Amino acid sequence: MDWDEVSKKLKRGLDVDRIKTRLQGGRKVNYIEGWDAIDTANEIFGWDGWQVATVEVVRSDHPFREEKASKEVGSPPIVVERTLYMAMVTIVVGEAVRKDVGVSVTTHDTPDSHDMAIKGAVTDALKRALRTFGPQFGNSLYEHEEGRQATLDPPVSRPKANEG
Repeated sequence: MDWDEVSKKLKRGLDVDRIKTRLQGGRKVNYIEGWDAIDTANEIFGWDGWQVATVEVVRSDHPFREEKASKEVGSPPIVVERTLYMAMVTIVVGEAVRKDVGVSVTTHDTPDSHDMAIKGAVTDALKRALRTFGPQFGNSLYEHEEGRQATLDPPVSRPKANEG
């Protein structure tokens, strides 16, 4: 692996086309998708230049309740029981080792819902561990002082496939 080339790629500004937005806790949050983080790691480190291992996945012993507004006016809120999953991953790139945790919750008490929550926790942990390598993995999207999201400096757009 050519570490000078890897370092240059890691320091590039985040391509604005890679940024997605969702509502979370009543506010807009910017993020990159899990598949995008994996593709970027393969591009920067080489598909055989990095490793990820899921160290642990833990299911909370204490489901929590969440109230959602009823669709019918005047009806009481709907109470939904959720289960939290936490995952820890380790990423190794050369001699650099990064670890982080991620969380996700079930939306229904079905096997598919629990499966999706486990995968979501692992993906969240993977993205959080990769972000320590810098802006290419969305580190510039994390909140900084006074609850504001960081600006993207400098934002970059990749050429479209047909633009060469």
